[in-house]
Amino acid sequence: MDTHATLTTVDNDASLLEILNRHLGHDARLKVVCADGDEFLRHAQGQQYDYVFADTWSGKYRLLDEALALVKPGGLYVIDDMLPQPNWPEGHADKVEALLLTLHAMPGWRVTQMDWASGVVVAVRAQN
Repeated sequence: MDTHATLTTVDNDASLLEILNRHLGHDARLKVVCADGDEFLRHAQGQQYDYVFADTWSGKYRLLDEALALVKPGGLYVIDDMLPQPNWPEGHADKVEALLLTLHAMPGWRVTQMDWASGVVVAVRAQN
């Protein structure tokens, strides 16, 4: 990150965020938010980010539209865990398939699926 960049991270586990703050909290470019992902997405509407990484159900399977609305034109929406995992609950594969179909059908977005790591998807919002 350059000197003008900022990073906002959201997690609902205060003990993990305490570790983050201990090591990186001195960096004024970092904003650490302890909140439920769904609540953050609902209250963040109107904000714009260059990069949104949705690592939980919030912003992937719940509130997808709200997460995508945060991405600036030319920005990235990134998700992982899109390849079958042994710990997936029954029926989860159907949710993943539906999400991937939704992402690929979105007008104004370019979507790339990667069979890498746990299965990464990168979507780029088209420039206006």
